[in-house]
Amino acid sequence: MSDYALYLKLFFRVFISQVILEVIMKKKQQQAVSFLLAATLGSSLLAGGVQTAQALDASNDGSGKTVTDIPKPADPNGSIFKGEEWYDQRSVFEVNREDAHTSFYSFASVEDARIRNRDNSPAYQSLNGTWKFSYAQTPHERNEEFFKKDYDVSSWDDITVPSNWQTQGYDSPKYTDTRLPWEGVETPPLGVSPTVYNPVGSYRRDFTTPKDWDGKEVFVSFQGVESAFYVWVNGQYVGYSEDSYTAAEFDISKFLNPAGEKNSISVQVYRWSDGSYLEDQDFIRLSGIFRDTFLYCKDKNASLFDFRYTTDLDEKYVNASLNCEAVLRNYSGNAPEGYTVDTILFDAAGKEVVKQNLPVSFKDGEAQIKHTFAVQNPAKWSAEAPNLYQLVFVLKDPNGAIVETAGCNVGFREISIRNNGTNQAQIIINGQPIMMKGVNRHETMPKTGRHVTEESMIQDIKLMKQYNINAVRNSHYPNEPRWYELCDEYGLYMIDEANIESHGVNDQIPQSDPEWIKACKDRMRSTIERSKNHPSIIMWSL
Repeated sequence: MSDYALYLKLFFRVFISQVILEVIMKKKQQQAVSFLLAATLGSSLLAGGVQTAQALDASNDGSGKTVTDIPKPADPNGSIFKGEEWYDQRSVFEVNREDAHTSFYSFASVEDARIRNRDNSPAYQSLNGTWKFSYAQTPHERNEEFFKKDYDVSSWDDITVPSNWQTQGYDSPKYTDTRLPWEGVETPPLGVSPTVYNPVGSYRRDFTTPKDWDGKEVFVSFQGVESAFYVWVNGQYVGYSEDSYTAAEFDISKFLNPAGEKNSISVQVYRWSDGSYLEDQDFIRLSGIFRDTFLYCKDKNASLFDFRYTTDLDEKYVNASLNCEAVLRNYSGNAPEGYTVDTILFDAAGKEVVKQNLPVSFKDGEAQIKHTFAVQNPAKWSAEAPNLYQLVFVLKDPNGAIVETAGCNVGFREISIRNNGTNQAQIIINGQPIMMKGVNRHETMPKTGRHVTEESMIQDIKLMKQYNINAVRNSHYPNEPRWYELCDEYGLYMIDEANIESHGVNDQIPQSDPEWIKACKDRMRSTIERSKNHPSIIMWSL
């Protein structure tokens, strides 16, 4: 161990010990647990990985098992789960999940779409808050009836959503680097989920939809669930999804009761799934519904589904072309006519820069529009000068009434590589060479685990700016959507990363296995689609 690593290790342990002692003296037990959780990760990372994965695994990880290097046999009763999506179906990573699209909220006016405060959206309803919760140590003990319409969960515990259940008094966090987190407890066949110790969380809550949502297409959105989950509404199966760090959305329209009547939504989450082989990152392993969950509605005749833009600066990096595209969907089964979309660009002061009205023509339930604007000498975006515009799409019915609005920030910037392929290669932003001074960043908070607040994100950015850091890597997964907007606004160059890391078995998967490749491509696609409109992203790690 180097003197530097030893110093860091000892310093961090003494500091944390003092903090824990102080907290305990103040009888704040929950804070002590939180700081201890942070210390488990911090002492190993700050010491340059001095504590090995074996040593960490040998501690109490919540399983009651002692981890050694001697392989443990697979669960002899695990085969009863054969064929279930979470267990051994690596090519099945979603059932009935909607296609990936850019992260956005729908509004009813141009101004609201420009400002983008989701609380002002008539098409949005949060499902965050208190849910009923039941914890099972293994899939053998899971509740298989809780989603039924008349099932009584009144005696269950309450849990806060979003959160990781390990920060709510259930199970334990576990840290490993390259090892699969169940090593030493069980050795299932490659690509098969563990079952000796694999906690399952069952969530349920009631909700009603607004009266003006009658006749709308209604969706439920889960922004982050680790690692795999099933959904039921009013006792009826809706779907399934893997990939802990990108949104999973489902159309629940046909399962809902009329507006104003009570509905139930049930979610069953598996701590580990076959998808966990692709989520073997170096971090604290947590689980549960840890990001926002909400409902949103769409007009059945015509609605905005996705949009994107690109910017192209001229050879002198002065004037620009703004290329805009949008995809619309129809859920009524017909091909409505007469709809149009206004595409409008606003500057930072809210002044209209360019505008174009485009006709919409549906075919097979979908329509696409495209337009290129010539923008004279726009203010350019960079980490040093993060100038932003707002792009707004306004969908109108045949009578000219607004059906839906949506928008995003626009940053005019162009990325290139000078002397590419040589040892003199240089990244160029808007014609100027840049030096990236960056850090890796995990989404982890001592009290709430993987659920991070906007305040903490802003604090991270300000700390980076204070020390002249101009770049961040989202290690090792797509982050909370608001993080991207903040990096656009404050000015940080970003490397966005897909939720794919088979570290412990990277010599075995994905390799050339078409089933693993299919799952990997889905994760890559979801990463790009959700975040494609952010000027802060200058590089993808897929």
